[in-house]
Order: sequence, then C-alpha cells, then structure tokens
Amino acid sequence: MSKHLESEITRQQPFRNIMTIVKIESLEGRGAISGEAFEVLASSGKKYKLRCCKTLKQAKLTERNVTLIPNLFPRFYGREGRYLLFDWINGEFLGKELSLDVCYKLGKMAGEAHALSEINKKKTPFDLFNTIITNLRTHKIFNNQILGQIEKTYFAMIEKLKPDIVLEFHDFHRGNILADKHGKLYFIDEEGFGYKVKGLGLAKPFFRSKWIKTSAQKRAFWKGYCEHHSNDYFDNDYKKFVHFLQLIRTISTRTRTGADYMSERKDLLNMLEKKGFFANFFS
Repeated sequence: MSKHLESEITRQQPFRNIMTIVKIESLEGRGAISGEAFEVLASSGKKYKLRCCKTLKQAKLTERNVTLIPNLFPRFYGREGRYLLFDWINGEFLGKELSLDVCYKLGKMAGEAHALSEINKKKTPFDLFNTIITNLRTHKIFNNQILGQIEKTYFAMIEKLKPDIVLEFHDFHRGNILADKHGKLYFIDEEGFGYKVKGLGLAKPFFRSKWIKTSAQKRAFWKGYCEHHSNDYFDNDYKKFVHFLQLIRTISTRTRTGADYMSERKDLLNMLEKKGFFANFFS
C-alpha cells in the first residue's frame, strides 16, 4: 500500500507552492504502522513529513486538532485534500530513563491538551468499547464467560466514573515524541491525538510501559500537568479504569496487526481474577 502511495504522491506533487518532491520514503516500520506517513525531500534540500489520510473527513479532523495546540506539533504547513504537511524534526526519541525535566514537559503536554476542554458530546465511552468487544468476540480471544466479565466490569466503571470524551494524546508513547537539540518536545503522531476517553493516553506511561515510574518522575509529570489542568479526576478508581481499557484496547489492536498480545491477555485475566480489585465499582 505504501509503495502505491509513494508513486501517487510523486505523480501528484502536493503542496507545489511550497516544494517539489524529489524523494519519498514511507515511515512504515520506523515506528509507524499505518503506511500513511512519509519522509519527503524537496528539491531545495529541505525535508518534510507528509501524511496521506485515508479519508478527506479524517484529514480535515486531524488538521483541526493539530491547529488547536500547534506548539506541541512540528510546524504545520496546511492541508491539501487528504494530504497534511509538517516540518521534519531532526531530533531524538525519548530514552528509557527520563529526566525530571522531560517528565515535567510531558505533563505539560498532556495538561495543555486537557485544558482545551474539547468535550465531544456526539461520542460516548461505549463507542470505543463496542469496537473492542466486537473484535475480541470475532477473534475468539476469550470465552463467553470472560467476555461477559469484561462487559459487566466496563459498564460498572462507566456508570460510576462517567468519563468525558476529549481531545487526548491517546497513543502517548516514547516512539511518538521527539526532542530537538534545544530540548523542546514534539508529538509526531498527529493521528494519535484525537477524541478518546479522558486520561486513556496516560495508561501507557504509568501502567503498561511504565516509563514514568519513580515517585520523583510522577511528581514532575503532575507538576507540569497541573499548571494547565487539575488531576483531581485521576484517583485510584480512574487509574484502574484507564489501565483496564488500555489492556483490552491493546489486545484488540494486536489481533488486527498480528502482534503478540499474550502478556496483556495474562495481565487482564489476573486483573479480573484478583479479589476485590474492582469492588468499588460494584458497591
């Protein structure tokens, strides 16, 4: 698919008012899995990142979202049909051990997004879940008893917590964040910023990948976050909720991509079997 798109982009030459593309390379396999993002070299010698969205609707939505907080993304040049053009950032991905300054900046990033107060009333916490549970059922990842437990637990959580659907860095992992030579952080997966359950993006750094793990790192993160938005909602019950949702989301995604999900499956089963873990949601 990406090879076909490369040929199409070279032929169409989008953004002619800005550049002439002389070389194009898919980012698939370099942390990107969609096959929609490309590194392009212009005749001027300047590099850009070009995205070709699946639909015009998605392109317009992504354009709108990134322009709400442009300082957190590479420079955005605009949209041309399904194409979006960004600066190419020569930077480094975050390492395994994060400094307190980086944790603070990550917190500010997440807090700025939530401070937008962009609540989508047209979507509900059931929309994402319905897609997930349908996929798990189709691929027979769990038996009917476990699927019933998953549904019952999720519905109880939603009833108690009533989470909002907001603009969220929902694919918040180190491979999507670059630091330039000045230490400025950029989120480089523009389609990983969209309407999802509030706080879902925090499940990876805090509970799954655990790259924000020490008490000092967590304090630095929340210091940056709370400069823009309160974290009062993120109590112990809410932490369990986003962890649970991220687990079933990851399993569902990996059944479609062919990636291994056995570790997540084991963790989810342990979570469901742990006596009292979800007690607060059924009291």
